[in-house]
Amino acid sequence: NAIKHGISKSVEGGLILVETKKTVDESILLIVQNTGNLQAEKDAGIGIENTIRRLDLLYKGKADFELKQAGEMVACTILIKN
Repeated sequence: NAIKHGISKSVEGGLILVETKKTVDESILLIVQNTGNLQAEKDAGIGIENTIRRLDLLYKGKADFELKQAGEMVACTILIKN
């Protein structure tokens, strides 16, 4: 999504940052950021809703999903709790 909805529409391209961390309590934190702005696209709600459902099915309620504007970047954060 960072490529398709984030930087692919930009003539000058963009930046994608991927970061993973293991927290003190052994949870896993995944952060994907791309240059651009969050926009209300027609199908955006369905894609986000499906992602949240998939995470819930895979991790039985132990995963959190967040998508937000962070300055000039869009940040997607997934926390998979231990």
